[in-house]
Amino acid sequence: MRITMRDIKFKGKRKDNGEWVYGSYIHCEIDGDSIKPFDSLIQYDVIPETVEVIGNIHDNPEILDGEDKSWQKRLKS
Repeated sequence: MRITMRDIKFKGKRKDNGEWVYGSYIHCEIDGDSIKPFDSLIQYDVIPETVEVIGNIHDNPEILDGEDKSWQKRLKS
């Protein structure tokens, strides 16, 4: 199975209100980090220190507020 960037899901806290946002991660040296939800045309600026990979959206259920950190183990293997 081929995994694309759309298959990898990220989360981060929005700069404007501190709420979690989930979707594709965008890193830009000039404008900073942002996340674009898969079902939206808008991208949100996020606090870089809060950005995490939360897994492959095909294999994992929704992970909220960092309760499941199994993605960290998968990335190290």
